[in-house]
Amino acid sequence: MNNEIELIRASLPQAQRPDRTRRVDVGGIEVSVVEWGDEKAQPVLLAHGGFDFAGTFDILGPLLAAAGFRAVAWDQRGHGDSDLAALYTWEADVRDAALVLASLGSADPVPVLGHSKGGGMVDQLAEVIPHRIGAVINLMASLTNAASRKRLTELTLPPSTQNWRRGWIIDGALGALTVEPTPFKG
Repeated sequence: MNNEIELIRASLPQAQRPDRTRRVDVGGIEVSVVEWGDEKAQPVLLAHGGFDFAGTFDILGPLLAAAGFRAVAWDQRGHGDSDLAALYTWEADVRDAALVLASLGSADPVPVLGHSKGGGMVDQLAEVIPHRIGAVINLMASLTNAASRKRLTELTLPPSTQNWRRGWIIDGALGALTVEPTPFKG
């Protein structure tokens, strides 16, 4: 397996492992949290899809860091380096996301980006703690409610994103990017 991982990483030289890793207790289990960029920069919380892990963002995280953001992702319960759990529910995943968000120590609302299952999760997170969310960026996700579907606006990706699109496991995953009109701070 290591040879396969090394082969994949060699084919994506722009991918970079995180600058920092840490663990967050989410109520009896711990999730692994990874970060790229300055710890004092504006955080952006990144949520992976259902069959992924935080390493999915090894290309996007460094790009966000280079743009002056603190990119933060976590391995959801039972994924990557996070603990296995007795409970796997949507509600548990949303609670975990809220606790990871709280661990950032930001007094300001934080932009969140989710891919696939992670996109639906950050959409739900914005519904339950809207005062903590600065923007919702949803990549190829089913939206969890009609209100969210109505308020989201389609966004056409600029050509400058073409280079890092190749880093996504599913080619063209960014084709369905939608974003709430609240801009990023930075």
